[in-house]
Amino acid sequence: MRSERLNRISKTVLSGLVLIALLAFSSSSAFAAVSADATIFNQVTVSYASGTQTLTATADVSVTVITLAAIPTISVDKTTDTAIAGGVVVYTYTARSNANGEDTYDLTTIDSVDANVSASTDSSVGTPFTLWGGIVLSSGADTIGLPGGSVANVATNETVELLVNGSMQRYTVTAISGGTAEIAGTPEVPALLTLTPIGTSEAITSTNVNAGTQVGEYSIFYVNLTVGDITTPGTDGTHTTNLTFTTNATDAGGTVVTYTTSAGDTNETVTTVISPEITITKESSNITTGSGFVSNNSTTAKPGEIIGYKITVTNTHATAAVSSVTVSDAVPAYTTLVKIGSDFATVDDGSASGPVNITLVNTDTEDSTIGSGDAGINAGDSINFYIGTSNHGDHSAGTVTGGSVAAGAIYIIEYAVKVD
Repeated sequence: MRSERLNRISKTVLSGLVLIALLAFSSSSAFAAVSADATIFNQVTVSYASGTQTLTATADVSVTVITLAAIPTISVDKTTDTAIAGGVVVYTYTARSNANGEDTYDLTTIDSVDANVSASTDSSVGTPFTLWGGIVLSSGADTIGLPGGSVANVATNETVELLVNGSMQRYTVTAISGGTAEIAGTPEVPALLTLTPIGTSEAITSTNVNAGTQVGEYSIFYVNLTVGDITTPGTDGTHTTNLTFTTNATDAGGTVVTYTTSAGDTNETVTTVISPEITITKESSNITTGSGFVSNNSTTAKPGEIIGYKITVTNTHATAAVSSVTVSDAVPAYTTLVKIGSDFATVDDGSASGPVNITLVNTDTEDSTIGSGDAGINAGDSINFYIGTSNHGDHSAGTVTGGSVAAGAIYIIEYAVKVD
């Protein structure tokens, strides 16, 4: 008898444990967490007999769920870019909450530059910032349900992301019904968020959002990076930027959560600081024109002989153009500038563009090349060669600026002088 009773008790206990285990499994698989600001309401009842009456008494306790800190999801529109020293590069970041409630994130930047770049600066926009999150109870036509009273920190026109049919999709909150928490004698009324698809996101239905899905507000912010100067002309440098996010809420152990972007998470940005370099050579050279003009390329010259000069300007960078390229020279001492054919100088940029603009200080007032009306130019007079494409300005007023010289471009300038 006692053995049978023990068996019955064991079976009862075992059945209860199995039931508890099944309930626990069912609960954990359906809900990964509970939304912050949800109210856990519990009421206990005692019943007793008083004579012929059955009486009851109740007591209840309400507990509010708080935000559990979680690492946000951080993405960036691009991980690499290029800039000339002093240039500004803008990186666009998206941060999405993975928490069960509202949290504020403090943001700091971590900048590092290699030896070829001087210190750079950046400015981040919109930090610190606050994002809301929650846990879905149910879904319907264009709506998701959450615990009553848990959406007090949500506002219309905020944008959220959540898994719909297994893919992360975006929505705008267009209407809010706050619902109410359960109290004694009154059941809970779930909160409802009306979500309007953004772009190609699909409409929410009663079947395409799983209960327990986390919904998180996302925000877009910018980091404006002004790159520093190059320390070694002709050698590119890099500026690497990472961001550190620190929560204000705490995790299960009571500690704030810190997350730093990285190359491994593909949200580290690397800016290549381009360092184009112009090289220039000058040599005495034979210059021959269609009219039979011939100069001397020797290292010696007699009075009355003509010396030809050849200047070669090269942009040695593989990809980057340089701007405002001006070559400044002067008529050498003991010489006078003479014409090569109809012009005082010619330029060859590989596209047969013809003579280059020249300015001769205090003597030239023309808008293009020196004309046939100009006499010989004296020693010491300056000559400015404005090369490249898109050079512009008022030549006669001396406000011409050099143009853009493409990567790998070579300009050859030639002019001649006569020994006095």
